[in-house]
Amino acid sequence: MTLQIVAVNDASPGACVDTGLTWNGSTTLTSTQIIAGTSFTASGTSAVTGNFAVNTDKFAVLAASGNTTIAGTLTQTGAATFGGAVVMGATADAAAHGAVALSITELFTLVSSDADSNQAATLADGADGQMKIIKMETDGGNDVVLTPANFRDGATITFDNANEILILVFGDSTWNLVYTDATVG
Repeated sequence: MTLQIVAVNDASPGACVDTGLTWNGSTTLTSTQIIAGTSFTASGTSAVTGNFAVNTDKFAVLAASGNTTIAGTLTQTGAATFGGAVVMGATADAAAHGAVALSITELFTLVSSDADSNQAATLADGADGQMKIIKMETDGGNDVVLTPANFRDGATITFDNANEILILVFGDSTWNLVYTDATVG
């Protein structure tokens, strides 16, 4: 048994449009045509056995692995539970001396100093709720002096020893100190 679903235009009850949706009588519902401006609601159990994508790559789920890619902004309301590692951004290494603008797109940045001169680092404003972690990887004899564009708790943070860490969260138009064992000035 095959069920074909048609849409009826309320303004013209005699005019039916084939929606392109068919049901084969078991658990498979297929679509061959999408009509702009319409919506589809399904209830009960349904399964997608192949890759699933919205607007080519804006939201994609790979069938074999379950890996999900979201190209836009993900907004989460309520609690979120993660059963594995949560990876937020990647690691960026800043130059060893001179002036450098630290990345705000990377969660974690390693900085190092050398024997030539202090490193002058800057940090642009982020987005509300954004976190930034900075660690002094190597102390080569000089300091790394970080100046955020807006910093609620001071003007600068000075890293003068290896393994010093800084954790900031951006909110209310400024970077807010969560933790540091570096020197805040």
